[in-house]
Amino acid sequence: MPAKKLTEKEIRFIYFYMSGNGNGVEAARLAGYKGNRHTLEQIAYTKLRKRDIIDEITRLRNEAGITPEHAAMRHKELMDAESVVVRYTEKKVKGRTVTTESIHKEPDKRIRATALDMYYKLEAKYKQKVEHSGKIEHEHHLEKDEIGGIFENIRKASRLGILNLN
Repeated sequence: MPAKKLTEKEIRFIYFYMSGNGNGVEAARLAGYKGNRHTLEQIAYTKLRKRDIIDEITRLRNEAGITPEHAAMRHKELMDAESVVVRYTEKKVKGRTVTTESIHKEPDKRIRATALDMYYKLEAKYKQKVEHSGKIEHEHHLEKDEIGGIFENIRKASRLGILNLN
């Protein structure tokens, strides 16, 4: 049973998020949230970092037998995904054009990137963005050798023409 703190819309969001391909924007739209793509991205981003939603997703994953070990194994498979690539090469042989075909596998970077993104989303590894207005006071004192190192790097950059001190 879902946590009592979740709204009906949030429960629908979780359902569509988990039953689809983990697309938060699409889950937000199907759950009934309104707005353009940017607005739905923000809604999905916020929902996927809300503790009650993370806990419910974890509970449902565990209930379905999708343990962290299972997810890690599946993501390892996706990280090793390859695409079949067919290349055609044309050569001139005795005045005739001969076309050869070669088939090989290469890493599928798109699937790998999606797998990593999904893993970090499901494990709530992305850092929450916090907006702040006002002044943040922070005092840091540099040691003498740190200051010397900074000035040395500035001098090097100036000599290399990367930084113009004039």
